[in-house]
Amino acid sequence: MLLKMTDLSHQYSNQKHSTFSGINLNLEAGEIFCLLGPSGCGKSTLLQCLLGFEEIKTGRIEFKKQDLRGVPAEKRGIGLVFQDYALFPHMTVGKNICFGIHHLPSNEQQQRLSSLLKTVDLIGYENKFPHQLSGGEQQRVAIARAIAPSPALILFDEPFSNLDPALRKTLRFDLKKLLKDEGITGFFITHDQEEAFDLADRVALMSEGKIHQVSTPENLYHHPETEFVARFIGSEIFLKGKVSAESKDIETAMGKLSLAHSFTHHAEVKIYLPFQSLSLSQIAADHAVPANIVRRSFQGETYSYDLEVPSLELDIKNFRDSTAFSSNQMIYLKIDLEKLEKVF
Repeated sequence: MLLKMTDLSHQYSNQKHSTFSGINLNLEAGEIFCLLGPSGCGKSTLLQCLLGFEEIKTGRIEFKKQDLRGVPAEKRGIGLVFQDYALFPHMTVGKNICFGIHHLPSNEQQQRLSSLLKTVDLIGYENKFPHQLSGGEQQRVAIARAIAPSPALILFDEPFSNLDPALRKTLRFDLKKLLKDEGITGFFITHDQEEAFDLADRVALMSEGKIHQVSTPENLYHHPETEFVARFIGSEIFLKGKVSAESKDIETAMGKLSLAHSFTHHAEVKIYLPFQSLSLSQIAADHAVPANIVRRSFQGETYSYDLEVPSLELDIKNFRDSTAFSSNQMIYLKIDLEKLEKVF
């Protein structure tokens, strides 16, 4: 295990409540790990604690089996790529990249520089200055600078947030390959679900200073453990119901649903409806309710719809379907019971 966080908590001196608490996370050597969550949930402060810029209140951080408490930031051997690149404006690209390996003989520095310039596709840029580069090029320099000393771990603080969407996707692919090729563990913090799912071997979802679930992107999406995970990662669509007297069926506005769960007698529940459990049709059927198409937009292979479902008191945004229905058309929203798994 490369990085181990045990029962971490943090609190700023001017705040009444903890920034985060009860954080238990482990990173294996060579994996790419993403801490995902909304702004203000505590993920940036956790990164600052890993770097040594903030002190934890309780708990223990171990890096390569060494307790990091009291170890200054410059002695931790952890790389960092900032959101705003943080390149040295008075240094050339070559000198920026070699900043962390200036202690090596000049010929070794040059070999490492040449290799990294090729890796990040910046051959011929070594004598340029940061202001002469595009945002994507500056980010590539920042990544090369972090990788140059071959750290075991690099932390990435929202590294693509200042780039346009197309460039973000390209850089994510290139960076993931680069980290895997170099055998470097990557720890990313982000509020972008697509970014986390694209990059990570595992994702931890954080909210209000707590970790809700740690798993693969696929498992987070298909098997959310809490209502927050389902809402943040998935469809945000829930169907209210009441368990019948037999404690087997649930009475809902879409009829009586029989699910493979055990329930408390007469309990009120919320059934999570993932997008893959729903479909649109012009034909009425069992477990279907009328829905009105408020907005339609063409997305290429699919259409995106905003729906009003009066009987469920739901407004569904950006529901995708391959069929071309018309705006303001009344259709039916159907549930596939076999794809319902979570009840809260």
